[in-house]
Amino acid sequence: MLVAGARRPKHSFERNSASSSNLARHHWRTTVNMPSIIERLPHELQHIVFSNLDYQSLIYLSTMNRYFQRTVDPQKMSTTTDKAQFVMRAAKEFPQHRPSEKGHDFRPGNFECYICFRVRSPDKFDMLQPQAAFVDIWGCIVRHRDPDFRIDRQVMLRRFCIDCGVNEGIHAPFDCLTTRTGKDLWICRCPSVWSKPACLRCPQCRSSCPLRPKASNSIRPSPSIAATNPQDAAINSIEGLCHRSPSSVVATGDFLRRRKLQDCPYGQQAFIPSGQIRQ
Repeated sequence: MLVAGARRPKHSFERNSASSSNLARHHWRTTVNMPSIIERLPHELQHIVFSNLDYQSLIYLSTMNRYFQRTVDPQKMSTTTDKAQFVMRAAKEFPQHRPSEKGHDFRPGNFECYICFRVRSPDKFDMLQPQAAFVDIWGCIVRHRDPDFRIDRQVMLRRFCIDCGVNEGIHAPFDCLTTRTGKDLWICRCPSVWSKPACLRCPQCRSSCPLRPKASNSIRPSPSIAATNPQDAAINSIEGLCHRSPSSVVATGDFLRRRKLQDCPYGQQAFIPSGQIRQ
């Protein structure tokens, strides 16, 4: 006969198992929260250890925990030569960056940027990037005037991504770019990069995409409200000539782009040291 509410006696082995589980849980928490040996070193010794690591090791170390993520900055702690050698080797040797072709599905490989020293997808790179650029005595890109060979100097460029080209001033506002995946982009006054024809007007600065085709029933602007800016006036006149068909717009855009960049040959194997170009 069973008695309701009967107590089950606690044996010693149950109490021992409960205490051992609590000790194990406490030990696990202590082990996780305990800083590593290198974290307990003085900051001067940590700096010496970090200075002897290469760019790849610093990247891996910065992903270990939150402390190293705050402390280790691979971009600042590595030399330019070390970073360039690593991104070149990573783009060629790492399997995830190689091009793949499986049947009819072709995926282009990733490319390295020698300004931010990252390996990025091909949609982040311009198909026709400049090979050289002129900088003044302050290290800024010469854009609004003809280069003066007495004070300006020509620097050679290696491959760089579109974001770095915009940030460094190599890609100017209202430039039209074509990525290595065939996507058309344009740069506004902000400057921000937008896709064509998905976004033909910047929502921030309200600047319009250059060489934008107009509808056949669009109203022509009167001379009194024509653009006073020479660049805007040229864009409006080109739009008026090219509003008939999208093919003529594309052809005229390609022609003007070649004329604009004919003084600067194209290529991918030139080099510019980091820090020589700044805005």
